[in-house]
Amino acid sequence: MMRNSILGRKLLLSIISFSFFITLIASSIILYADYKAGIKQISSSINRIESVYLPSLSFSLWNFDYKQIILQLKGINNFPGVIASQVIDDKGHLVKSVGNIKENELVEQYHFPLLFSEEGEKQKLGELVIAITKSGIYKSLVDKAIVILSSQFFKTITVSLFILFIVYQMITRHLNHMSNWARDLNITKLNQELILDRSPLNKDEITIVTSAINQLINKVHKYHDGMKHSENELKLLNQDLEDRVADRTKELNKMISRLNDTIEELQLTQSKLIEAEKHAALGQLVAGVAHEINTPLGLCVTTQSYIEDNISAMQQKVISGNISKTEFIDCYQILVEGLGLLKDNLGKASNLISNFKQVAVDTNAESIETVNILSQIEAAKELVQEELSNGQYDVIINCPKDLNISSYPNAIAGILTTLFRKSLQHAFRDRSGIIEIEASYSGNSLELYYKDNGIGVNKEVAEKIFDPFFTTSRGKGSTGLGMHTLYNIITQLLGGSITCIPSEQGIFFQIILKDFSFTKPRID
Repeated sequence: MMRNSILGRKLLLSIISFSFFITLIASSIILYADYKAGIKQISSSINRIESVYLPSLSFSLWNFDYKQIILQLKGINNFPGVIASQVIDDKGHLVKSVGNIKENELVEQYHFPLLFSEEGEKQKLGELVIAITKSGIYKSLVDKAIVILSSQFFKTITVSLFILFIVYQMITRHLNHMSNWARDLNITKLNQELILDRSPLNKDEITIVTSAINQLINKVHKYHDGMKHSENELKLLNQDLEDRVADRTKELNKMISRLNDTIEELQLTQSKLIEAEKHAALGQLVAGVAHEINTPLGLCVTTQSYIEDNISAMQQKVISGNISKTEFIDCYQILVEGLGLLKDNLGKASNLISNFKQVAVDTNAESIETVNILSQIEAAKELVQEELSNGQYDVIINCPKDLNISSYPNAIAGILTTLFRKSLQHAFRDRSGIIEIEASYSGNSLELYYKDNGIGVNKEVAEKIFDPFFTTSRGKGSTGLGMHTLYNIITQLLGGSITCIPSEQGIFFQIILKDFSFTKPRID
């Protein structure tokens, strides 16, 4: 069981690691102290050699007492760290040597002069050379380190295993029992308490945890009983709720059926109102055109009657033979002037009818024609010229003369005519203002910008301006379908878009129309 204890292995590893770390530090301190002591001993040996052996060696060398020199060198080699020593005369010749230096052995050589005093003068006889190595110190330190680490490791392992055994007996085996008990716990065993194999007199953390787990199990047991009771009540509530939902669903189905009928009626009403708006707009357009045409046609009728009267009078005079040359010339002049008036007024009527045809967009037309944008703008302006003449309005047009696209004939003139009339009806309170129209070609589409400097619209109105039945002049006879119809023509027939940008200083429309020379239009 101890082998399978993860907690025990972690504890053992922690104890060994910490103990090894402490042992390493303590051993390092001890070994360093030993090293310093060894170095100090070598230094002391060198000092003794200088103070004791140098005078006697100088005396022996002066007397050529080589036996005494050998004995003295052997005595020097007995000092710690000294492995070889030799005496060299003043000419550099080796006198005597004791000891050998091994290969690859690191040594330090010290040279001491051998001096002899005679009659107060010091004379150099040679020098003493000694070789000192620290390998003995290092070997001693290594042996000592091995002994310390081995003994400490054995002690640490023994103490760790004992601690691990104590931990297993006091903690780990109880934790294993708790985990097995919790793993086997299920709903049917909620009334089974956790009991450990230990003395009931122990009042430690394990006892506290065991008591807390048993209290938790009792609470879970009570909670489970409450959950069963709540589950039964919830089933009853769900059944009651299902019955209510079924009843409400039936009511909602009836309401949806009534709403569908209402929506159909509203759609039918909307279609009728849109159709009525179209007829009303067409009626206004026809009335305006009829008024414009009435003036030149009335002049034509008056002129024609006047010419007939003059021709009848001249005919009577010709029959009776009482016409003079002067009277004939006057009658002829009247006929020429009358015919001129007839020609001018019939030309005006013809132009009005031509412009009227340009704004009548045929939504069922299958042919796409090349449309000149500037001529469409001018045609739209001509159709509202009478309304423009009733005030002080400036129309500024910024459009290239050669700007052409492929589209439905007269569609752009019809769009701009509607915008002209909306500005004249709603934007200008004092019958004066400026209307600007700008056209340009971008990509495969035409961009039209229409703006005036009237009273403008706020953001709320701009967001709803294309909605059906939305109008700010409900009490003035507006139905709110004009801009919605315009929106449908631009988006559905012409495949474009129109955007109203709110402003407190006039209204601004951005219109983008598709150039059908790049795409084949869909004909519904």
